[in-house]
Amino acid sequence: MLSKAPVTTILPVIDMSRAREFYERKLGLKPIGFAADGNFVFACAGEATIALIQKPDGTHAEHTAISFEVSDVVAEVKELEKRGVEARPSFAAVCELLTAPDPNLRGQGMSLMFALYPEAFARIGKGASSADSPEVWRERLAAAEGEGSADCCI
Repeated sequence: MLSKAPVTTILPVIDMSRAREFYERKLGLKPIGFAADGNFVFACAGEATIALIQKPDGTHAEHTAISFEVSDVVAEVKELEKRGVEARPSFAAVCELLTAPDPNLRGQGMSLMFALYPEAFARIGKGASSADSPEVWRERLAAAEGEGSADCCI
C-alpha cells in the first residue's frame, strides 16, 4: 500500500555540488550518497528522503517544493541563521502559528512575530497571550488587516 511506503521528494538542481553543500552544510541533512539512477540522496525523518536530480536548466516552481515540520520553529530559525541561512518565515507562516490549536505553537508564533515583525506585533499583540484561542487570534489578525496591514492572513 502506498500509504505505508517511504516517500522521496525529488528536487531538480543545476549545480549538484553547490546543492549538496547547501542541503548538507546549511540545512544539516544527512547524506546517504548517490543512488543507482545518479540522484544524490539525503535522509530525512523516518524513511523519507530527498533526492537531488541534475537538470541542466533546473526548474522554476512558484510553490513550496519541500516543507519541514519542526517542533520548535524559533530554535530552528536560530540554528539555520547560525549556519548562514536567511531563515525568515513568511508572515503567512507566522499567522498560521498564531491561529494554531496548540498554545505552544501560538507561543512560537508570538516569539517570531515579536522578533521578525515588531511593527505588526505592536498592532496585533497588545494584551495577547499564547493561551488565547485560535478564534481570538483570527479576530486580531482580521482587525489588523483592516488597519492596512496587507501582510496579515487568516
